[in-house]
Amino acid sequence: MLTISELAEAAVFSAFVQAPSKASPFEVSFDITGRIEDPFGVLVILSGLVITRENEQILDQNCESNSPHSTARKFDVLLAHFSVREWLVSGRLRTQVQSFATDECRAHQQLATDCIFHGLFSKPSLEYPPPGQGNMLNYDGQFKLRYDELLLYVANSWLKHTQKVRYESDLDGLITSLFSAGLAVQRCLFFRLCHGEDQQSRHALTPLYIMSRLGLYQPMKELLASGVRMSTREGSHRSALQVASLFGFESIAQLLLDHGADVNIKGGQDGTALQAASSFADEIVVQVLLDHGADVNIKGWSMG
Repeated sequence: MLTISELAEAAVFSAFVQAPSKASPFEVSFDITGRIEDPFGVLVILSGLVITRENEQILDQNCESNSPHSTARKFDVLLAHFSVREWLVSGRLRTQVQSFATDECRAHQQLATDCIFHGLFSKPSLEYPPPGQGNMLNYDGQFKLRYDELLLYVANSWLKHTQKVRYESDLDGLITSLFSAGLAVQRCLFFRLCHGEDQQSRHALTPLYIMSRLGLYQPMKELLASGVRMSTREGSHRSALQVASLFGFESIAQLLLDHGADVNIKGGQDGTALQAASSFADEIVVQVLLDHGADVNIKGWSMG
C-alpha cells in the first residue's frame, strides 16, 4: 500500500525513468524536475479510481504539519472498488486506453523492475541496524527523512512483487546484476530482508545463499545455469539448501538438489536440511529431501 506522497513519486519515476544502459549497468537516469509539486495532484489524475484512508501509524513527526508533502504522507491510497482491479486485468481495455491493460504477473514484473531501478537511482547509504541495536520504526523513519518518498516502499516491497512473477524475464538478470552494484544497494535491497543473519555475516553471504533465503527462484535458476559454485558453509543456517528448507521454499530446494547440493550437509542453527524443514512441519520440502536421500537418522548438529 502506498501513501499519497509515495504514489506521486512512483507515478513520475515510472513515467520518466531511463533504464541503465549496457555501458553503465547501474546508472539510472531520472529528471527530478518532473516531480509533482503538490502530491495531491495525483488524486486528480486518478479521480474515481482510488480513495484515501488516514494512516495513524505513519511516522512523520519531523515534517511541517502544514506542508502538502507532510499531509500526503499521512494518507494511504486504495482502489475505490475491487472492480477497478478486475477491469484493469480483464483484457477488455481497448482503443486509446489499451496501453493501460495488464495482467497480474506482468504488473508485478513492472513494479519489481521499477523498484530496483529506484534503488539504483537513490544510491542509499543508511546502514541497517544490527540486531538488538536501534528501533526498526526509528530506522524506517530516518530512511524516509534522508531519502525521497518512495525508497522505503522500494526496500520493503520489491521482493514481494518479484516473488509473484512466475516466469522467466529480464527481471531475473537485473536481480542477479545487483550483486555487482555495490554494498549500498545490497544493504537496501538484500541485507535488510535477511532477518536472522548477524550484521557481519550478511556482508559475506553469497548470491546463491541470499536468493535461497529470499525465495528468488527464477534469478537463482539463471545463476545456477551460469555455472556458479555452491558454498557449503555460510550464514547462520550454513548452506543455501538448509535455509531454503527452513523457510519452505520447495522449488528452490529442488533446484539446488538438482544441481548437486549435499542433501545431508550438517551445521548451523537448524541442523540438516531435513531437520530444518521438519522444525516447521513443511511436509512438501521434507518429501523432496527424502526423495533425494536425506538421512533421517542423523542426530544433532554442530554450531561451529
